[in-house]
Amino acid sequence: MQSATKMIITAFSVLSLSTGALAGVNEVLNNCPFDIFCASARGPEGGAAIGTFTPTRRVASGTEATFMSTNNDNVGVSLKCDVNEDLLHPYQLESTISNGIAYYDLSAINGDPFLAYQRTAVFPGPGHHTACPVLHCEPGQTDCEWPRMETCKTTGDILLVLC
Repeated sequence: MQSATKMIITAFSVLSLSTGALAGVNEVLNNCPFDIFCASARGPEGGAAIGTFTPTRRVASGTEATFMSTNNDNVGVSLKCDVNEDLLHPYQLESTISNGIAYYDLSAINGDPFLAYQRTAVFPGPGHHTACPVLHCEPGQTDCEWPRMETCKTTGDILLVLC
């Protein structure tokens, strides 16, 4: 992992500590030299036929945004990001927390608009950045994505770092 990404993750960890970030929040840090578009989706729960979705939001270059939380309820959440506002071929951070165990992966199943850039998923909160495995993809690398999945004993925030 490049030192710039490490510095950003460290800075985000300090920011999370100082702002009292909520547990389980899905966040994206856009390190790309261009704006991206993201939304999140939560799987169906309570007998519903369809899950819930957030509106698509533009995430400016060099900024971060917070999206739907992954709760400790065994219901999956996908943070979907694309270079186009229509999100037709999004890159995804997928996460589920069940009984205090987080299951998470990076997924290019529906598209990989960031293949030429670094992609990282990390739990940046107190004690999580060293205890939970970091999923990291170098530019062009695909063996770091689904079906590769990681697990970690946590209910903390998860951060997707693009570029």
